[in-house]
Amino acid sequence: MGFPDTAPGQKMSTFYNLVHAVGNNAPNLINDVKLVQYFLKSLFVKIPNHESVQELQIDGICNAVTMRWILKFQIEANNSHPGKILIDQRIDRIREKNFIGSISHTTYALYVLNASVLKYNPEAFAATPLVIPLENIGNVPPPSLDIVQQQRKHSALDSVKQIAIRIASSRNDNLGEIKKLAIDIVNK
Repeated sequence: MGFPDTAPGQKMSTFYNLVHAVGNNAPNLINDVKLVQYFLKSLFVKIPNHESVQELQIDGICNAVTMRWILKFQIEANNSHPGKILIDQRIDRIREKNFIGSISHTTYALYVLNASVLKYNPEAFAATPLVIPLENIGNVPPPSLDIVQQQRKHSALDSVKQIAIRIASSRNDNLGEIKKLAIDIVNK
């Protein structure tokens, strides 16, 4: 379940955090997923000339559509700020009131998502507690590892998707058609 959080001394001192990660190999608890879905939808309805992946429902289910929206957000954020956002189809909890991840040393995607919604759709950002169930900060458990192991072997399709993600997030404009094909592969 999401919760209002603070980071005194940081550029964005008040933001919405997650109790558990959402996306790839994450617990994907309903109310955490709803917060991410709400922010993604609130952001992309306000960004001009964006290509819609597919209609996103704010239902708390982290399905293929939600995963594609997370990927789209991460690719676009990375294109705007190369190397600052990890493209992993996962939105992690912001830990230690620091917006830089201790493992990847990149900016937390959740911080960028908060900042983007606040910038492009401040009404939706302000309405978050009215629309999405939030936990009282006093009841929030400490961060956990939030890793869910999937029981499947790494396939050739997984390798192709990883290459496609790298191509799709490339800033090389000469790869236009190849980037479109790569995005199609990732979305399958």
